Amino acid sequence: MNKLAFSVVSSSGEETDYPARELNKHSPQTRGWQSPRFCSYPQTLILQLHDPNSSISQLQILAHQSKIPTKIEVVIARGGSTFENCKDVKRLGYISLDSNERSNFQARELKSVHVNADQTSFVKLVVHRCHVNKYNAYNQVGLIAINCLGVSESVVGNVPVESYRSSGHQVPGNSSSSKAAGRGGGAKSLQFKDPQLTQRLKALESVKKAKAAAEEFDDAALLKAALDNVSSLAEAVDNLAARMKEAAVNEDYAEAARLKKQREATKLAMNDALEDAESSVRSELESYGG
Repeated sequence: MNKLAFSVVSSSGEETDYPARELNKHSPQTRGWQSPRFCSYPQTLILQLHDPNSSISQLQILAHQSKIPTKIEVVIARGGSTFENCKDVKRLGYISLDSNERSNFQARELKSVHVNADQTSFVKLVVHRCHVNKYNAYNQVGLIAINCLGVSESVVGNVPVESYRSSGHQVPGNSSSSKAAGRGGGAKSLQFKDPQLTQRLKALESVKKAKAAAEEFDDAALLKAALDNVSSLAEAVDNLAARMKEAAVNEDYAEAARLKKQREATKLAMNDALEDAESSVRSELESYGG
């Protein structure tokens, strides 16, 4: 599969500093799309594939860590110069997104959706209301990155630079690692107390390096973001376990119980993030024993 080139040609609204064109491609300087403050729902985004004969096999959507939609509907269209005048419009279904409370709004959820959409000209995303939380004061939704994967003569590597004059997007890490990602910082340590987790992360790291070596930089950036998310959550799990044991030694059992509950919730979020990352590169992982 190749990453298919597209441009966002329509949006129902956007935050001034987070316009929809940020989704057009990945670069270290951009931050994704966010809806206007206190907007009405649903919000919509329409993507136009640069090759109207593109065959889409998979959609990857990376949501904001706190400005999270409850669900996103996916609609495809073909046979027209604009979405509105397409003769063939088909709703493929929807994806649901987690509220992210378990990770304390640190991990970004990467959704990979397998589709079978031949000769597709447009993809419309219908973004429903946000999950309400204390970090989303203006009830917004946000998407950090979108990938369309499939078959086309006009893959991203062959798209002229002029097609991407609007800002692009490299997926930064979560709130604790985005500064390092913006500076092009190195990878996090992948050595954790759980040997199986360490092995799975190293397999993903191998796939990431292979994609970078093949100059598939957008895919490598998505994997780097996923690895940063999982690594940060794994560090939090180990830290919470150590604090829980210390509280138990000090006979502060109420605190130990609180930390245990938080550890288990963070571990669940970590496992979900890891499984999403693995599902996006399942075939490549088979080469590394993943």
